[in-house]
Amino acid sequence: MFVAIDHVQLAIPVGGEDLVRAFYAGPLGMTEVPKPDALAVRGGCWFAAGPVQLHLGVEADFRPARKAHPALVADDIDALAERLAAAGAPVRWSNEIPGVRRFHTEDPVGNRIEVLASPADRAERPCAAAKSGRVPRRNRSPTRPGGREDARMERIRNAARSLRGLALGDAFGQRWFFRKGEALVDQLAARRTPDESPWHWTDDTAMALSVVRILHLHGHIDQDALADHFAATYTADPNRGYGGSMHGVLRAIHDGGDWREITAAQFEGQGSWGNGSAMRVAPLGAWYALDDLDLVVEQAALSAEATHAHPEATAGAVAVAVAAALMTAGRDRMAPDPDVFLGQVADHTPHSEVRGALRTAASFPPATTWLHAAEVLGTGKRMSCPDTVPFALWTAARHPDDLVEALWTTAFGLGDVDTTCAITAGVVSARTDLDRVPQSWLTAAELLPAWAESGSTTH
Repeated sequence: MFVAIDHVQLAIPVGGEDLVRAFYAGPLGMTEVPKPDALAVRGGCWFAAGPVQLHLGVEADFRPARKAHPALVADDIDALAERLAAAGAPVRWSNEIPGVRRFHTEDPVGNRIEVLASPADRAERPCAAAKSGRVPRRNRSPTRPGGREDARMERIRNAARSLRGLALGDAFGQRWFFRKGEALVDQLAARRTPDESPWHWTDDTAMALSVVRILHLHGHIDQDALADHFAATYTADPNRGYGGSMHGVLRAIHDGGDWREITAAQFEGQGSWGNGSAMRVAPLGAWYALDDLDLVVEQAALSAEATHAHPEATAGAVAVAVAAALMTAGRDRMAPDPDVFLGQVADHTPHSEVRGALRTAASFPPATTWLHAAEVLGTGKRMSCPDTVPFALWTAARHPDDLVEALWTTAFGLGDVDTTCAITAGVVSARTDLDRVPQSWLTAAELLPAWAESGSTTH
């Protein structure tokens, strides 16, 4: 017969001890306890608070625990939430369990932690963060007269709205790769779109279609199915402009390799931090806009891991998905100011360079030019999430109700312009659809398959 849980073990990366000490012995309020000599040589650290013990052990092949997590009961949950938020840690309140006040946070390496109010303090009432608007509190899907099928169709429509914009932005941005020198500068300055037609979309849209297809078929991200769909789509049409490393990854998966091993082995075992994880994910955020943002974060991370094992790639995917979810959920309301919007996205993004750059973008004054933003944030020239996602989301936040203006502003930055435009447009169109887009653009853009709009599971 068990009488108690002695401790909960979490993993940290090699050399991560000082990083997590600053969190667990800092704003979380625990005390570090010495490890026995025989175990201390393995690295890691132990923490305690009253009868609660958390053991953090070093894992060479580290991946943060984004689903499994410890749930800690706090005697003053509001004070703890304020300390964590002041330290820059995410605080995501949830009201899904009636009568229980709780929130989720993350340690500096991405491990999920739940905090619940003590039983004496579980009468649900608005927390300071929720009242300020800093952290949105949202219920899961509301009940509808038509039940589950109506809810599914709403998700399909939300995702399709974002996907239409993503594909248009991808195709629009790709046009600028074919221009060089004065011709490029002159056409951009005059806002004169390229003459050729059709505007073909690239791997950004091809992979976004796979994400949407898996959501249609499974209702959630099944990583095995998603990896297989990515590989099958690539094999059927490999000339969509896939990134260099992705050719090898998708061929190996198609040949029967384990996607977990393949993705983890990229770049000498670091995994890819490329922007491919972020370019395709906006429709996922729109799909889950009816749900708590924790679910958006979880599903976006799962979608990223199918091809990109680096934490920065996960952070980039989470940021874009959260932005699309917020845009979708706010369609019937006035758009928030850019600093508020980007701050909300950063609040839900794991500790990372991506998150830091989003904080920087949120601090830009209203008069900031696209040129300054591009120079500070980057425009995807390294094709990484840290130098792609923040600029694309800054342009989206600046033009939440004008997809065309958002696309021109993004294109001015050049860089990996099909991807930055795909991200921006996928986020903005989640709110606007293709309203006010010139008919000539819509006519020139390559069409999406019919199932993307209908949600049909047979084609």
